Amino acid sequence: MIDVKTLLDIKDFNSLSDVALIDIALNSEIVLVKKGKSLNAKDTERQKLFLLEGTIELHGVDISDTTIEGNTKRSQQAVFRFHSPGLSAHCVVDSTLLSIDSKTLSKYINATKKETSGMYIDTVKIDMIPKSGNEIISEITERFSSKDFNLPSLPEMALHVNKALEDDSINMNLLSSTLQSDPAITARIIQVSNSALFRTGQAIESLQAAITRIGLEAVRSIVISVVLRDLFHPEAVLIKKTMKRYYEHSIRIGVICYVLAKRCEQYDPDRAFLAGLLHDIGVIPLLVIADKHSELSHKAGALDEILHDLKGSVGSMLLHQWEFDNSYALTSEQAYQWDRESSTTPDYCDLVQVALLHSNLVGGEKIQGPSLMELPAFKRINLGGTDPAKDIKKLTELNNRITEMMNNLG
Repeated sequence: MIDVKTLLDIKDFNSLSDVALIDIALNSEIVLVKKGKSLNAKDTERQKLFLLEGTIELHGVDISDTTIEGNTKRSQQAVFRFHSPGLSAHCVVDSTLLSIDSKTLSKYINATKKETSGMYIDTVKIDMIPKSGNEIISEITERFSSKDFNLPSLPEMALHVNKALEDDSINMNLLSSTLQSDPAITARIIQVSNSALFRTGQAIESLQAAITRIGLEAVRSIVISVVLRDLFHPEAVLIKKTMKRYYEHSIRIGVICYVLAKRCEQYDPDRAFLAGLLHDIGVIPLLVIADKHSELSHKAGALDEILHDLKGSVGSMLLHQWEFDNSYALTSEQAYQWDRESSTTPDYCDLVQVALLHSNLVGGEKIQGPSLMELPAFKRINLGGTDPAKDIKKLTELNNRITEMMNNLG
C-alpha cells in the first residue's frame, strides 16, 4: 500500500473520501523507470500512470511530441489519456511514476464526473438570471420539493458505524476493524479520547481502548464530524469560508451541548454532542447549490438569507434520508425557533438552543435570539436557576475544550 499522501498530490483525488483513497492506495504502486526506457500505451491498459518526478516525452503516430515534467499541471493528468497503438512515453531522465489499477480507479474517478464527494451537483440546473433574494429562495425550495436536487448520501464509513450501533450484540472487534480501515478517523478517535473532554487517566494509544473510554455514540459523532468536513469541496472563495465557519460552529455547539448535558440527568452527553454537531447540517446541500450560483457564491448577504431561511427544513430532510433518529431531524428543523412549542419535558432541541446562545461567550458568533434567561428552552432545562454565562472560569475552560476539539477534528 502506498502512502495516501501521494494520492493527495494529484488534484482529482482531493475530493475523494478516505475510504476511496485507501482502496486506491491498496491497488497502487510506485514505479521507478530508468533514463532511456520507454513505456507503450497498449501495454499499460490495465493501469493509469501518473508522473510524480522526472521528465518523459510522449511519441505517437497521431499526436505531436509532448514533454511532461513532474510537479506540473500536465503531470496532474494520466500519462496516457488514451491507449492507441504506437503511443509511447520515453523517459528523458530517471523518473518516478504512480501506477494505479484502472478498474479500481474507475469506481471513483468516473463517479466524480457526476458527483463531488457523494453530492450530485449536475442535477441542479441553476438559472443564472439575477434574482432577488425571495425569488432565489422560491427557486431552491422548488428544486428540493420537485427532487431536481439529489440530497447527498451518507458516506460509507458513517453508514458502517450507524449500522453497527443499531446492533445490540455489537462486536467491538469488528467495529474496531471497520474503523481501522480509515487511518484518519482512527487517529481522530484516539486524539479525542485523550482530550480534556474525555480524559480520565493515562493516555490511550489503541483504538479499542479509545472506544471503551469515550463510548459508541461519541465514536459516531467523531466519524460524522470527519466525514462532514470531507463531504463537499467548494470552488468559490465565499463558499469555502462559509463551509469552514459552518464546520467550526458545529463542533463548538456540539461541545457546549456535551458539557451542558453532563449537568443534566435527563440527557446523554454523547447524543447531545451529536445533536449539536448536526443541528445545521442543512447548510451543506445549500452550499452545493450556492457554489454553482453566481448570485449566491459572491454575495454574502444573499447567501446568509438563503441559509437562514432554508437550512432547518433541508437539514431535517437530509437526516430523515440518512435514517437518523427523529430527535435529530426535529432539532435541525426547530433549532432557531426560539418560541417553539414543546412538552414540559426538555428535549435535545432545547439543549441545542441553550448552546447556541452560549456560542459568542466561547469564541463563536453571536446568535440573534432572546436573552438566555428569557429563552423557554432554558427554563425547561432548569440548570439550577443560575446563569452559566456569569461563570467566567467555566466559560474559559469550555473555550479551551472547544479549541482542543477543533484541533483534533480539523
